[in-house]
Amino acid sequence: MSKSLALLAFVLAGCAAPGQEEEAPHRSLDLGYADYGLSFGDSPRWRGIRVNFQDGAFQDVRGLNLTLWTPKPEPDSRLIGIAAGLCGPGAGRITGISLGLVSVLALERMRGLQASGLATISEGRICGISASGLATIAKGDLCGLALSGIATLARQNMTGIQASGFLTLAEGNMTGAHLSLFSTYAEGAMTGLNVAGGAVLSGTRLRGINLAGLGLGAEAWPAPAQEGAPLAGPDAETPPPRRASVEGLSVSLRIVADELLGLSVAGAQCRARVMKGVSVALLNRFAETQQGVAIGLFNHAAALEGFGCQLGLVNHVAENPPLLRWLPVFNTRF
Repeated sequence: MSKSLALLAFVLAGCAAPGQEEEAPHRSLDLGYADYGLSFGDSPRWRGIRVNFQDGAFQDVRGLNLTLWTPKPEPDSRLIGIAAGLCGPGAGRITGISLGLVSVLALERMRGLQASGLATISEGRICGISASGLATIAKGDLCGLALSGIATLARQNMTGIQASGFLTLAEGNMTGAHLSLFSTYAEGAMTGLNVAGGAVLSGTRLRGINLAGLGLGAEAWPAPAQEGAPLAGPDAETPPPRRASVEGLSVSLRIVADELLGLSVAGAQCRARVMKGVSVALLNRFAETQQGVAIGLFNHAAALEGFGCQLGLVNHVAENPPLLRWLPVFNTRF
């Protein structure tokens, strides 16, 4: 998903040009002394004001940098200060304020304030405030405030507030507030406030206040293999799935998890292997144990533990004696 959006951003931006095979000569008119002052052209190192049509393989530019066009930058290049351009600015590392009418690109990391018409992309970290019309993409951590018209993507942790019109995605942990019109997804844990018009999904744990219009869930996946471990043979046992839980206050049309902990409110269904707390839905279904209160039209639990009870039109506790398994209005452990 992230690679597709990154490719789309580059195509739209017209910035998918490969790096130069040969280093182009640097030509500039410098009005200053010892790389300080005002420079017109592709000066490789400069402090002050630098105005250039197209950047080549520059090294270190600090101050105000205005560039119309930036091909794929070099990894060891640095921009510090205020940088603005049409397609760009771009560098290995960008620190400060970066403004791109089409895009802002960093190969290693980006820090400060970044704003682009289409995409803000970093192959490493993005820290600070990022605003993009199409997508904000970080292949490393994304920490701070990220605002995107369609998608906010990070391959690892997101920390802070991320808001997207379509999708907020992290293949690691999310911490803070994550707002999305359609879906918020993390293959790791989420902590804080997660709000989505469509779905909120996590591979392991949702914790805090979780709000979704259509679906909310944490799915148990097989535990990853340890690095350096020998390959399993055909007769080896399949590792048990990791526990995935939804914890805290959860509100959605449908809530599905390995474990439901806290207060869960669903317009249609709450389904889990284990529930501890309070669950309110038209259909409550808990495959193993329920410890708490289930309120709905139809409630099912394989077993009740502690203070567990069901309030609804039809209540079913599979472990109860045959005549007490199905009861109207109220059921508990007998």
